[in-house]
Amino acid sequence: MRDELVITDPAAIPVLFDPLRHRVFRMLRRPKSIREIGAELGVRSDRLYYHVNQLAQHGLIRQVGIQKAGRHSERVFARTSAQVAFQGDVNLGGLNPLTAIASELGESLTEARPDDVASVSYHHAKITQEQASELSERLRQLIGEYVQSEAPPGAQTFAVLGALAPLPELDAPKIRDLRPDEIGFLREMLYTALAWRPDAVLPAIEWVLAHPQVSVFHEGWGRPGDTALVAEEDGRRIGLVWYRLFTAESHGEGFVDEWTPELAIAVVEGHRGKGIGRRLMEAAHDRARADRIARLSLSVDEGNPARRLYESLGYVDYKSEDGRGRMVVDLERHPRGGRRRGEPPGPVGGA
Repeated sequence: MRDELVITDPAAIPVLFDPLRHRVFRMLRRPKSIREIGAELGVRSDRLYYHVNQLAQHGLIRQVGIQKAGRHSERVFARTSAQVAFQGDVNLGGLNPLTAIASELGESLTEARPDDVASVSYHHAKITQEQASELSERLRQLIGEYVQSEAPPGAQTFAVLGALAPLPELDAPKIRDLRPDEIGFLREMLYTALAWRPDAVLPAIEWVLAHPQVSVFHEGWGRPGDTALVAEEDGRRIGLVWYRLFTAESHGEGFVDEWTPELAIAVVEGHRGKGIGRRLMEAAHDRARADRIARLSLSVDEGNPARRLYESLGYVDYKSEDGRGRMVVDLERHPRGGRRRGEPPGPVGGA
């Protein structure tokens, strides 16, 4: 028996993690016939032929001999290797491998003696996609140090499970596109974004929205490149992020060039400080990447606490000496989740 079998065929995953086939696979640490497997599982032999053949066809087990059983002969099977590792495009196709794995671990934990080393550690971690990727790789390397090492004298087999998966945020708002009949909400959110100072009183909304430096963000909405995403909770709109392209002749304070959309965002009062702004920003970045946009820009006033959010998402100052508060994010350099760990927020030059 080989120490490890590396499987590169994604089709082998559902074969192994079918609950019954996984039990058969576990039993074949030692050679057995289909009749012997059925007797131990309490399953009729004719129900096992298909499953055994599936495991054999995908190289997970193999025939190792033939033995006599009364007047008949029967084939004997065993695992191809002690360990199985999957590499390449792993697609579970809706299958949950933990159903089978949990059965094995559950039995092992139940049968463990008081002096056996046995533990379960389960945590919820608030981390970015990049941190999750880093953690997954560190877990794989740590487990690999022990799984792939040569077994010392007296070694015992332990089941080691490394799993990492995003949990659905039950309180997460729904993010959707702004509808054509909701331009009024965009204007409301534009006014809200400008009124970020709690001690400042803005003129009437009609006057503010008509100002040339403000009207460019909403007039004629719906032209090519205009993108707006709404955060919705229980059917109520609670936030908006939007971006559009501008020209050198007509643009906002955050204008960088005619190929970089300028972004704006606002969250309805009473829903701030709950991570909604971050979700909207990340959704806007994802949409921009899908549209093959290389970077986004924005303008933020000095003292605006939203600047910390922008920096955490990878935004850096753009020509800060001009005092316009411009920031840009390179969407190709920064994956979803913001600046890489340990990466300095150095200034960005530009044309």
